[in-house]
Amino acid sequence: ASKNTLIAHDANVLVVDDNDMNLKVAKGLMKRCGIIPELVSSGEECIEKVKNNKSDIIFLDHMMPGMDGVETLQELKEQELLPEGTPVIVLTANAISGAKERYIESGFTDYLAKPIEVSALENTLSAYLPKDKISYVSGGNEEAENTEAEVKTDENTEPAGTAEVVLKGNGFPYLNETGFLDEGEYVEENPEEGVWRYAGTDLRIEVLRQQTEKPKLTWYEAEIWCAEGSAGPRMILADQDAWPRVTEFPYKLARKTDTVLAVSGDFAHLRAQQKARTGVIIRGGQVLSERTWKANSSHFPNLDCLALYADGDMRVFDSDEKTAEELLAEGAVDVLSFGPWLIRDGALNEAALKKYGKSSAQRVAVGMAEKGHYFFMMLEGRIARSRGAGISFLAERMLEKGCTVAFNLDGGQTASIVFMGHQLCKMDNKNRNLSSRRAADILGVGHSDRVAGTEDPW
Repeated sequence: ASKNTLIAHDANVLVVDDNDMNLKVAKGLMKRCGIIPELVSSGEECIEKVKNNKSDIIFLDHMMPGMDGVETLQELKEQELLPEGTPVIVLTANAISGAKERYIESGFTDYLAKPIEVSALENTLSAYLPKDKISYVSGGNEEAENTEAEVKTDENTEPAGTAEVVLKGNGFPYLNETGFLDEGEYVEENPEEGVWRYAGTDLRIEVLRQQTEKPKLTWYEAEIWCAEGSAGPRMILADQDAWPRVTEFPYKLARKTDTVLAVSGDFAHLRAQQKARTGVIIRGGQVLSERTWKANSSHFPNLDCLALYADGDMRVFDSDEKTAEELLAEGAVDVLSFGPWLIRDGALNEAALKKYGKSSAQRVAVGMAEKGHYFFMMLEGRIARSRGAGISFLAERMLEKGCTVAFNLDGGQTASIVFMGHQLCKMDNKNRNLSSRRAADILGVGHSDRVAGTEDPW
């Protein structure tokens, strides 16, 4: 606990976030301050809550399905629902330069970066809560000592007495200062709660299933941390020497290669088999195709490129921006062609999002916040629990997570996400063990002997 812990038993705090895990974390962090916040999961619920209750401070997530944080704040102000002076703090993973100024220009009082840090939260509460509702105690308090039980999900998390340490562990067993295990592996698979985790000495992964009711959507957000010097995401081939002829179901390919986490790729093998324009394709340093479209082609996919480098870097390019030789000379190991690219230099590809992939369907996207910190996302579609969306949906989620680079991969029945050899996503309404399409390769990260075997159950 901090030397002087803020206490605000009588404070009325509203937290708005579409992610249940984020709400649980916020609740646990605030409990150490004696605060029991109101929790809602959408902009619409926020508006109804504010109509009936006065809040001393509102924490409002920016990127939410349906009505996002900016739109929610505008609606609150248009309906004159906010008492004068009510602070509204935006919650965002978009901590790039200039973000705070843009949020304040949009009407927010201040912003709080995610994941939330204890000290930053306490500073925000201290700055904006009514002074007559704040007191301080020295050396922590009993509520702070009990915060851990509210936030953590694994009983082996290192006991620490503060939510700050539990948040760093984020549901894992105790991690060292670099964010990994000192030895061994940890695997958690909890499909009922929609949580899957892996930790090793140089890799950490957390996959969360997210869902909304309006609109009906189910998607998976995988956050990946790779130790410096370790291999980042790479293309995993069914047969390097027989590409594109040899294909396999993604979950079986993950099992055969002991791949910890994988998503479907660019489905380039089918275009190659059909002798169509395949795009610039490099696998394991070997050029397999160079025939592409001109930039901003009307075709979909437009064959923009995602390049994966030996040093862990991830970059995106227009379809004809770089030749295969130039990419190899820069150190690219794998290059995928599908597109469009979604984010470059921290900015959305607005023109492409208006032009391509606007129908509601299954989607897959990958992104990078910085070297060693990546995101894989997969959106289910065209089934009862998830109608799907256009490519902008995952693009916006990637931006919210702080990605500086993101890329759209093949969707529809190709779209898949696999953890420890088990396909997580559903493909139909009958709850059958139905795999996504066979492919010549997958985009994967990590290897473990604990991945399900080829003969293991689905």
